[in-house]
Amino acid sequence: MQNVFSNTRFRSGHAPSKLDYVFTSKENLIDEVHSEVPLGKSDHVVLTWFIFVDRCEQYDEQNKKFNFCKGDYDSIMTALNKVNWQTEFTGKSAEEMWIF
Repeated sequence: MQNVFSNTRFRSGHAPSKLDYVFTSKENLIDEVHSEVPLGKSDHVVLTWFIFVDRCEQYDEQNKKFNFCKGDYDSIMTALNKVNWQTEFTGKSAEEMWIF
């Protein structure tokens, strides 16, 4: 769904035009799109809007996303460094090492 219905670019000597858009996958997801004053010397308006978020939506285990930036990698490295990998993997196949 396209949610911008007014002109968004105003340049002297040119006709106003709609060049900036806000697209959503569902109808009525966006409430009001407002055109604000351009930043600096830009000839494009700043668009602001309100989006409706359904807080009651069921948690979907299949679409779980991890934030790897917050991992405790120091603790992980400490634990991995305590393992003697040479003795753990000696004489094992790749499959046996993977299952380890």
